[in-house]
Order: sequence, then structure tokens, then C-alpha cells
Amino acid sequence: MVVAKRKKEVLLEQKTSPAAAKPSGTFVKKFDAAWLRQMLQGKMDYEIRVWRSLSVRFTRAVMHKATGGGLWLKLVYWLEER
Repeated sequence: MVVAKRKKEVLLEQKTSPAAAKPSGTFVKKFDAAWLRQMLQGKMDYEIRVWRSLSVRFTRAVMHKATGGGLWLKLVYWLEER
């Protein structure tokens, strides 16, 4: 009983304390291509390109010399740059 009351008291104190109202962690605001187009419309020329279409994990697991990995990577690069 005493432990349960203490937990409730701690929770109530956390809710009412001013420190609990402050946000914690970092602030991140993510934007997408539509937002970029809207912001840059008419201000400058731009081109949105692919940075990476294959994950590192996939590349390490599948792309090996024995399976022609170098050729596959060249093909993927060529497709990305078209």
C-alpha cells in the first residue's frame, strides 16, 4: 500500500511541476518534396535527384562479386541517373 501511494504521489508531482511542461529531446521538423517545390517555386531552378535507392543492409547482403554485384550496382546507378 505504501509503495502504491508513493508512486501515485510521484506521478501527481510530475504532472503539476513546471519542469514537466518543458519539452525534452531535440526538435526536428521534416519536409518533403512538395514543400520544397512550394518554397522554391519561381525563385530558382532546381532538380530533385535520388540519393540512394538501395539500403546499405541490402547491398551488403546481396551485392557480391560472385553474383555480379559490381554489374548490378552499375545498372542501378545508371537507372538512377537517367
